[in-house]
Amino acid sequence: MLTPSFDTEQDEHFVILRMRVPYAKTSEAEFDIDGNCFKFYCKPYFLRLTLPGQVIEDGREKASYDCDSGTMTVHVPKLNTGEHFKDLQMLTLLLGKRGHSSHFIPNAPLIEAIDGDKLVETAASDDDHYDWEMDQVLPAEEKEDLSILSGPVYGFASRHRGVFSKLQEEVPSIVDCSDPDHMTGHERRVARIAHEEASFDPDHYLADLMDNDYIKTLMEFVPPWQSEVARWNSLCKNGSSRDVEADQVIVPFCEAERDQMKELPNKEYLLGKATQYSLYLGLVDIMFAFTYDFRTTEGEPNVESAWTVCKISSTLSWLEVFRSSVHEVVYSCLRRSLCYPLYRHWQLSLAVLQDVRDIFHLGSDKKI
Repeated sequence: MLTPSFDTEQDEHFVILRMRVPYAKTSEAEFDIDGNCFKFYCKPYFLRLTLPGQVIEDGREKASYDCDSGTMTVHVPKLNTGEHFKDLQMLTLLLGKRGHSSHFIPNAPLIEAIDGDKLVETAASDDDHYDWEMDQVLPAEEKEDLSILSGPVYGFASRHRGVFSKLQEEVPSIVDCSDPDHMTGHERRVARIAHEEASFDPDHYLADLMDNDYIKTLMEFVPPWQSEVARWNSLCKNGSSRDVEADQVIVPFCEAERDQMKELPNKEYLLGKATQYSLYLGLVDIMFAFTYDFRTTEGEPNVESAWTVCKISSTLSWLEVFRSSVHEVVYSCLRRSLCYPLYRHWQLSLAVLQDVRDIFHLGSDKKI
């Protein structure tokens, strides 16, 4: 069966699905609406979506087909009129199996996918209901001592080790860390800071500070998210509800981007609060690197863009794991933006930092 290309939107009454099914025999199309699950079958296409809210089959549902474009549009009634379905643009989540995505289910049990459909379920601890008043973060070096027998860890949620042992020749072209499989997180951080201090070039910085005509042009560049922020602020001034009006400021994904999202793995993780917090900090770090490149290339990435992003992001170049605060991340980003890329200017770095703030202000369901 083929999974059709599709996109979604919503209004107060319906979830609206548009599926591209040019080879379908529409007279044989079948739909099933049950709870938060929507199914479509029309040979050779099959689509199953797990929606972030409840829908209902009550006679209001309707479908139409455009022969010229091969697009079928389906209006699926919401059970609760006016309810806003969050993350409706996250196609990978929608394609997940029913009951597998705890992202959609409040107070979901702790479940981890082990192999295919086999799941291991652990009852939530009573401790989850308590707030112990203060946040405590285990220091990086102390935590890593717990895994000293198996070697240093790094990568997403610190779940990888030994990856670079088979890539010794390629390591210098991938990361700045010379031997990541034999350096703890603390050792990597010490080496990173020393490398940054050695790499800072006062002459380069002063040259960009004095001869800054082109840098002024870069700072005047208007990235696409600024117009979205302006629209959002306008809605807020008019007293619009964030949930109801959120879709009004979403830039639709193009067909190529939707196809890419369909290919993303719908993988599940069990992450503690400290790990989630660390991942969010790493995301800020990577977003700063991305927005720096986007602004300095004026929205047209070039052959140096991958190098620029990796170099500015210590998460990517030094396998850094931030644990303490956003201040720690911002400090690292600003330092590296003044040490490595082509344009090294304090005001430019602050403009990039504002770009990052704008992107996160728009929320998780807004497209960059």
